[in-house]
Amino acid sequence: MLGLTLLMFSSCMQALQIRSFHKHPSIVSQRAVLFQSTWQEDLDKWLDIDTPWQSRRSLSRTIAGKFSSIYTDVTDAVRERNLNKIAPKSLQYGKAINGLRSFKSQLVSDIVPEIFTKVIPIVIEEGPKIISKVISDGPSSIVDRGQSFISNAREIAQDPSMIQSTLDDIRREVRNIVKSTPAGLETPPYNVVEVREQFEVRQYSAYTVCSTPLTSSESSGSSESGLTMSILPVSTGFTELADYVFGKNVNDDGESEKMKMTTPVIIDDQSMSFILSQQFTADTAPTPVADSIILKDIPAELVAAREFTGITTENEVSKQKAKLEDALISAGIVYDNSSFKVLNYNPPFTVPWIRRNEVSFRITLPEGYVPMSMTSTAEPAADPTPTVEIIESDIVAPVESNEGESAETSKFSSAPEAGD
Repeated sequence: MLGLTLLMFSSCMQALQIRSFHKHPSIVSQRAVLFQSTWQEDLDKWLDIDTPWQSRRSLSRTIAGKFSSIYTDVTDAVRERNLNKIAPKSLQYGKAINGLRSFKSQLVSDIVPEIFTKVIPIVIEEGPKIISKVISDGPSSIVDRGQSFISNAREIAQDPSMIQSTLDDIRREVRNIVKSTPAGLETPPYNVVEVREQFEVRQYSAYTVCSTPLTSSESSGSSESGLTMSILPVSTGFTELADYVFGKNVNDDGESEKMKMTTPVIIDDQSMSFILSQQFTADTAPTPVADSIILKDIPAELVAAREFTGITTENEVSKQKAKLEDALISAGIVYDNSSFKVLNYNPPFTVPWIRRNEVSFRITLPEGYVPMSMTSTAEPAADPTPTVEIIESDIVAPVESNEGESAETSKFSSAPEAGD
């Protein structure tokens, strides 16, 4: 049934091509020359949540016209048991499929056992302390939060621009459920120096963070990766940092200032950190109300980062750290073991198998080192040499000008960046 459906699509596409050729043979010939994208790239654009529906309609016809290539690749993938032929890891949907396979393995071998051996015992042990803290805070804290919510709701209802802004925020957060790198959040600027299969070398510009210590009396100790991954200290640290960003601070005018959220969240062996917007330094950022919050300027640095999906459990972090270390040693790159960090880019509601997590080390390249691949792109810059494609539905017929000369008008669309 699937083969018959694809065959019907292919026949329709061929009919469209023949009809277009009779009307505008020169333009169709030009399209054949300039067309460079594969059906996998077209499918990746079609599946992108940010692709407009009109573009999806054009892409649907384009994909249907590549039935022979699809059939060949699917046949080869089945015969060779090579999923990469139909779902390349360089494309978003390929990363998602491979991420899902990895997450299923992590769920069975790592996440479920950790829930029973670590999470449940910690909850049982720390539960009474949490309840005691809630009781000690009294109902006043709940009343204050409720009044703050009502006040914010009134402001939104009275200001049409805030209503639109709130709706835009909601739409963006819904899209972020299925986005590897969340939209609408500022990231520290960096240039990609080299891209390898196992890691990426980046030159970061200086940036500023707000940090809070993770070590505490509730800590369960350090994992094999060297990081304290106890749930309660991490959750407490995140709450403290979020409170600072959202207004528990004092600026130069003596007022509370709400700052923009950024990404990623950084965890090292001593602290959790939020990156501050580039307009701030440690001297100019609002002063934290909480004594546990520390402001720090991070100087420009060269790092090696390895990306992975799933949940950042202790076992997964240790495994990814070991892979990065092995790859750096094989490449002859010196790294600072004390600089190890885990970077989490996504909100909690992003599906696990497309989440963007990274482990990184600060590195030093040997004198005379020649990168395997060079790129001048800065995050999140676009591809400097995008693939050019003419969508058939966008081709406009030649129009005779006043001087009698023929002018051809075409619309072009460029391929999106490959992966995060």
